[in-house]
This record gives sequence, C-alpha cells and structure tokens, in this order.
Amino acid sequence: MRYIMVILVVVCFFGCENKGVQTTRIDSLESLKSFIKDGQEKGYFPKEILTGLPTFPKRLQPVDLENRTMLTWDMHARCEGSGKKIVLALDATNHSIVCDAGDVAYIAGDGDDWVDDAVDNDIFYMGKGDDTVHNSYGSDIFIFEENWGHDVIEFRPESVDTAQIKGYDGSYPWKYTSFIIFGKGIEREDIHWEGERLVHTKTGDSIKLSSREINILFANENSAKLKDKNFIPTKKVPQTIALEQIKGESLHIQNNTLFLANQGLLIIDVHDIKNPMLLSALHHLPGIATSVSIVGDIAYVTQAAPYFSEGAGGWVSIVDIKDLQNPTILSTLNFGNNIFSIATNGKYLYVADTNFSHKDQRALSIFDVSTPSEPKLVSKTKLHEYSRFMAYANGLLILSTFQDYVSIFDVENPKEPQKMAHTLAFDGRAVGLKMYHNTLLINQDKGALSLFEITKDKHIVPLCDAQTNPTNRYASNSPSAMTLHNGIIYKAQYQDGVSLIDMKNCQVLKTIPFDGVSIASVGVVGNTLIAMNKEKAFFHDLNAKQVSTKPSAQTDPYANLSKDQLQTLLYQAAQDDKANDVIALCKAGANPNFAGHERHTPVQISARLGKLNALKALLENGGRADGESMMFAALREQIEAMKLLEHYGGNIAQTDKDGCSTLHYIAQDGTVEMVRYLVEKGVPLNATCRGKESALKWANYGKNIEVIQYLESKGAR
Repeated sequence: MRYIMVILVVVCFFGCENKGVQTTRIDSLESLKSFIKDGQEKGYFPKEILTGLPTFPKRLQPVDLENRTMLTWDMHARCEGSGKKIVLALDATNHSIVCDAGDVAYIAGDGDDWVDDAVDNDIFYMGKGDDTVHNSYGSDIFIFEENWGHDVIEFRPESVDTAQIKGYDGSYPWKYTSFIIFGKGIEREDIHWEGERLVHTKTGDSIKLSSREINILFANENSAKLKDKNFIPTKKVPQTIALEQIKGESLHIQNNTLFLANQGLLIIDVHDIKNPMLLSALHHLPGIATSVSIVGDIAYVTQAAPYFSEGAGGWVSIVDIKDLQNPTILSTLNFGNNIFSIATNGKYLYVADTNFSHKDQRALSIFDVSTPSEPKLVSKTKLHEYSRFMAYANGLLILSTFQDYVSIFDVENPKEPQKMAHTLAFDGRAVGLKMYHNTLLINQDKGALSLFEITKDKHIVPLCDAQTNPTNRYASNSPSAMTLHNGIIYKAQYQDGVSLIDMKNCQVLKTIPFDGVSIASVGVVGNTLIAMNKEKAFFHDLNAKQVSTKPSAQTDPYANLSKDQLQTLLYQAAQDDKANDVIALCKAGANPNFAGHERHTPVQISARLGKLNALKALLENGGRADGESMMFAALREQIEAMKLLEHYGGNIAQTDKDGCSTLHYIAQDGTVEMVRYLVEKGVPLNATCRGKESALKWANYGKNIEVIQYLESKGAR
C-alpha cells in the first residue's frame, strides 16, 4: 500500500507574542527538540502517544527524538533500514518523500511536498505550500502555523479506549490517538469547520480532513482547563466543489441533490451542474460509505470496513437530512461484514449481513425503523447465499446472490420472513438490483438486463430483457450501476461506457463510450449524465451529438510538479497498470529507468507485478528491458511480461548474480507451458548455479511434478 503525504513548516515557539511575532524555522534536530520540550512543559504537545495495532492492546510511548538518523532529502535519497529518522527537505522544491522506515519526523521547506509510505508514529510540520498527507497511519502529530496554505490530511481515525491501554495510569487525557497542534498566533476562535475542512477565518488557510476524530490543541491555551478540548464551531456556508471531486463508491440523486458515497457522505447541490455546491459532508462515520438510500427525510448510509476486509465489520448509519447543511446521525447499526446496500419500505429496514467466504456468517436482519433514532431488531434469519444487493416491493424482498439466480423472501410478516420456493434464474450471475416503484431491474453478467413487475398479490411478472454487449463478461457491482430517468435506464458497462435502454420494451438505444475508462456508477441531473468510478467522473450532455466530458480546469495536470513527484506518479501508474498515465508522465519528463526512493525502476516493478499495459507503455516510451526486469518477472512467474520484455530486446535467458537463469525460477513453481516456452527459446537446459544446481533440481525443490517430467523428457540432469 502506498501513501502520499505532504509536509512543510514554519514554527514559532518559546517567548513569541501573539502579535508581530518573528517565527523561527525548525531546521534541525536540536530546534525540533526545543519546540517539543516547550510544548510538553506548557501542555500543548503530548508527552506520550499510543502505539500498537488497532486489534491489539495499546501502550503508551514517550514522544522523544532520541537515536534518530538525519537524512537530507533529494531525488536520490532513500530511507534505508527500519530505524527512526529525521527527514529534512528544507528547500522550496516540490519533494516526493518516500520513507517506509519506523517513526519519522519530517521537516520540510515551502514547496508543495508529498510524503509516501509514512507509517508508524510520525511528526509532521506543515509549511506554506498546498500540501497533502494521504492515508496516514499510526498516532501522528500535525503542526500548523499561520499562512500554512490549503492542506489535505487523510488519516486513520481512532478513538481511545483506556481499558485497552496496557498498564494505563491515567496519564493520557486525550480522546483520540492523533493530534493537530496550532502554533502561537492562532486562537481557537480563529478556526471554524466548513464541512470537512478546518478554516482559518482571518487568512483563509484550510485543512481538509478525512475525519473530525483528531485532538485539536492550541499553543496559546491550557487545554487541561477546557471542558470540551476539541470544540470548534461549524460555519454553515455552502462551498463550491470542483467537478473533479465528484467521484466515489456510488451516488444517489434526488431533487437536484447529489448524495455521494465517497469515504464518508457528501451532500451536493447540483441545480447548476457546472457549479455544484457542497452543502455538507459526513466524514465521522465508523466505516467507508458504500451506498446511500433516501426515504423522505432519512438517509441510510451503508458502510464497509477499511480495505473492504471481510469479517472486519459493517455498518448502516441512519441520518436525518431535513437540513441538508446539517445532517445528523440518529443511530448506527453494527454488523459483522461489509454492507453495500439496504432495502426499506419506510417502516422496516432490511439488511443482508453476509460473508463471501464463510457460509455460517450470513444473515438477513429486519429492523423496525419507525423511530429512526431507536431502530429495533425484529428478526434475524440465516441466509445460505452471499448477498450484496436487495430490493423491496409489495411484501417481497429480492436478494442478489452473485450466482445465476436471485433469492426471494416473503416479508409480509417481518417477524417470520419466509423464503419462497420459486426463484428467478439467468444465464449469467445476477449481480445488481434496482426497484423503481414496482418494477424490478436485475443486472447480470454478459451485458444482460431483465425487467419484472412485482404485483400487489406478490406475483413476479417478466416484462422484457435487454442485451447490450455479450462480450462484456462482468457486470458493474456498484450500488448505483443503474439509474432510471424519464423512462430511460442508464446502465454502467465498465470499459464499454454507459448503455441507454428504453424501459418500455428493453430496446437498447445507444451506448456512450468514455475513452475506455471503466464506468461503475451512473446518475442523471437534468440533461447531464454523470458517469464515474472511484477515481474519476465524466459529465456528458445528453443533448450533444458528440460524446464530451468536462475537461480538467488545469490543461496540464503535471505542469507544477517536480521531477521527483513525476517519478512517484510514474511508479504508481506502473503499479496500477495505467498505460495512459504512463505515456503522459513519460512525456512530462518522468524517467521509466530511474530507481529513486522506491529502489526499483517503473519498468522493473511493472514486470514483477505482470502489469502488461503499463509495461508496454513504459517500453514504448524510453523504458529499457534490462536484466533485472526480466529476473523480476521470472521470480513471480510472469511469463507474459517476460515475452513482452523479450520483444523489446530483453534477454529471455537472463541470469541473476549467482548465474541462476530464468529457467531455474520458472521451473520451481511455473507451469509446463512456461517452461516449454523457455526451452524452445533456447534457454540452456542444464546450466547450473549456486553449487551446481540445475533447473531440474529447482523443479524438485518446488515439487513441480509436471515440470520435472517434462525436463527429464528433454534430457535435463
């Protein structure tokens, strides 16, 4: 997992006054120690932080800077070893800091810096650039002085349970594990919340946070005397949100309001789609928001565990949205597994809590939500199938199974739901469901869509079937893969784009492509189609004759980035198999053959991971098919990557430093087909390495029976 973060700093400490202070830059280990000492003596810097994994007991660890290695950062710098570090990046260059060491204190200059792979418990000094901290892990401390710019902090929020602290002695008074510290010259009354951002009222500087669950301290006050140490007023001012920020897991559009599941819940006014206004944001949810369902003034926000880990929990938050600028969580229901959707008839809430791998962890729960703040469990019924999506109409509950049928329950009596004997079967997997009034839409693999009517007497009447692209093997499994607008069904088709289907007769009207970008979710506002995935959104005018998407406000997204940052982006594009990004980054100046902070070149990492699209793009844009790339591919049995490297000049018979060839590595765990290819390409059959070890011997190490038999048939020794 990669993390991108940003850190820069100017800090005022010791005898500074609130007005007209001269700031002192933290630019050494000694000055950082002095700042921490001053803060600990005056109560605005923690003396101890909590350390330990989320599922393990915590312990208190003193905050100190002893036994640190000093590292001055440049494009060639690397964090070697796991020891604690002080990273200095003091010039105005835009750095990309990649440091996967232990506890690190970052001291940087005034550029727009990134920090990658920041783990454990770190100290960040945020400077005057527009900086970003992405996916921060551990108990971290972020320090801000006036004129810090517009920063972003995405961190893992964690509340403190003192019962889980080993040997707790009452010395940790804080509510959360991480901290924001505002330096002298910034008063509590200078700061207010605007949605998900902390904003300095006087300067306009801002901090966009992934959660409000963080301790907020001020150098000018004694927080021990405050009743609510974290109180910051909320300013209710709608703010413009860039169209490029409209992306996420799923969306729901109602009355020109867009409800967006994007980590948390964003509520956006889209009356003017060209100038959307962010009304509010809920980021202090227990999990990652996956879908939003609206019934009257109530929103049901389903959530999954971090990284969508199975069995790590799931939630449904019931939110009062009468005031769209001030959504209020009324209650939250906890489950054992990721929750991706719900069904409701207004009085009852239906939730499928199912584990894909463990059949004994599957259940249908029905809640009475007539009082949303106090939902009551009515019944819990064992399920045999994994179910991610469901729909309700006229007393019937239909559940997707990710198999070639759907399950149907009669829930007229919510205390005793009955599974119906009959079901609906299909040629491909039934993946997604949507209910519009009494019309059921079932999305299937291979481009299929089926419509049914749910009658008042609980009959399921087939209406029609649509077939878009039968070669499109998988259907989108986003909760918002389908939407209905003015009698037209809009269906996300991944790389094929979005298909428009007439609801009356299931006739496919047309398919709108989006440059091969995978589309998972769709919605319509007026005449504008929103087609998006987790990383990008397109806005298409349905009246336009030509497909068009709103261009980015910045025509060259790489114009303001340093070579260091371009290199990190190229490394990520190689990892993520994004060929178009690889091409653009190489043209912008990134080097496919440079092994910087990441220790390996982009060519080498794409070969090792078998990312063929990225690898081909790298090799066609200056990348070298070097020996290390070939050996990386062989190590992971990436035979197609090896063939691609060979096509661009690589040596298919490459050996490592010990003389072991590609055949050695493939013979141990690869397939007969892979080994046959290498032998037929002339890779020496009986070459030896490491004490006369042959490829046949390596195959025996791996107990690779079919390969052993093949090599022996070719005379291998």
